Amino acid sequence: MSFGIVGISPPTLKIANGVQKINKVHTCHQNISQELNMFNAENHSCVADLMLNMDRPRTIVTACKDMKDVRPTLSKILEWSDPEDTIVNCTHEHYKHNMYYENECSTKNVHYLSASLSNDAFLVGGQKRIFRSHEPLFYAFAKNVQHTGDMPGSGHFAKMVIDGLECAMFQVVGDAFAYCNGNVPVMLSLMDKAKNMDVSGPVIDRCKSQLYVTRNYSQVAQVKNSTAWFMEYTFKARLPTPVIHSSITSRMTSQYAKLSETHQSYNTFYDTNVILQTIRFCFAMALYEANQISYGKIEHWSKNSNVACRMFETHDPLYVMDATVEFARTFVMHCVNSGVPIPTVQAALSQYDFMKQERTSMNFIASLRDV
Repeated sequence: MSFGIVGISPPTLKIANGVQKINKVHTCHQNISQELNMFNAENHSCVADLMLNMDRPRTIVTACKDMKDVRPTLSKILEWSDPEDTIVNCTHEHYKHNMYYENECSTKNVHYLSASLSNDAFLVGGQKRIFRSHEPLFYAFAKNVQHTGDMPGSGHFAKMVIDGLECAMFQVVGDAFAYCNGNVPVMLSLMDKAKNMDVSGPVIDRCKSQLYVTRNYSQVAQVKNSTAWFMEYTFKARLPTPVIHSSITSRMTSQYAKLSETHQSYNTFYDTNVILQTIRFCFAMALYEANQISYGKIEHWSKNSNVACRMFETHDPLYVMDATVEFARTFVMHCVNSGVPIPTVQAALSQYDFMKQERTSMNFIASLRDV
């Protein structure tokens, strides 16, 4: 089996670097071999040249920077493909598009997989038989290789869920940043303590590394396409995910004009343990929500990924929430008293209390349908 890459992105660069150690890599990008200094690669000027110089059966990984290029790129590859070739689509796009791509491939008896690389986790969707035949190769560039489902878009769906979870985790630390009034030395101390807890992982590492440059950025945060797709999916599926939604809507809110006569509120309280345990509480609630969407698979998908966290592997999220909820209450009271916005922590606490109540306001809401 020969291996090729069409389209260069950070994930495919990592894939190429890993595969070249066990298999020759054919690439289709100008000067890519020289840029990577790869010792076991051959670069080609176009897709046709790449396909003609590869041994059968061929495995082609595609990754387009612009989603508009995905369909034309796949068409070019299919034009030169033979039966039993395999296309692995690593472009980060909507999971629904993969149904069309698989149908196009099936007309030529070409296998199709969708996949996403998140740190050291490679999440693959498509026929399990095809996944199994390629699984040893996938382990060449990822420590955690998971088959996410038989649907062709399952690999991209898994990435969408991970992106939503990551957004919530970052916003939780952002709420802690607001609690600390943006004090960088205090936050650095907190992040150092967090690294010794079960919330440690890429999210905490990333938050710590960015503290030094935070003041250089504007007050407007961008929203990924995948997190917008996440909101769309959960609304259509009627799945309650208030914590992840609050983190996404907070980013959307930052893009709108603020009210007149703005002022800055400062929290006058501080308790290290309250902050750290509140982070644990909210991480657990975000994991609980992601579990509902992934049907319990998020713990496997998240291992070695951008959202990897020891808590996800060792603790039941409901147990963590029960043990830390009082700290979250104190955190919220401090911020509400001082007028400091903490949207994700408040959403997590409200959702927890709603789930724990024997009776809620829903009987009143239900009665309104008869009015």
